[in-house]
Amino acid sequence: MPDEEVMIRVLLVDDQELFRRGVKMVLEAEGTLEVEEADDGAKALASVEANPPDVVLLDVRLPGRSGVEICAAIKAASPSTAIIMLTASD
Repeated sequence: MPDEEVMIRVLLVDDQELFRRGVKMVLEAEGTLEVEEADDGAKALASVEANPPDVVLLDVRLPGRSGVEICAAIKAASPSTAIIMLTASD
């Protein structure tokens, strides 16, 4: 029986569509990553609760609740999910 490729589920959470699109394109080029997107904390939490990802790439600055608050909520909902916080500023 051939080895199956292990898919790593990544949730990309950022309110900037262009940024999400670019990062998703780079990540999917790897071939073993399944990338989902959310543009705010509420959608991110709903995604995590429905199907917990392996890794969350999470923007610190989100509309509504901050990325720090969403980070805590994600860890409460899915303790095994790894979270990488991202930020960019002028």
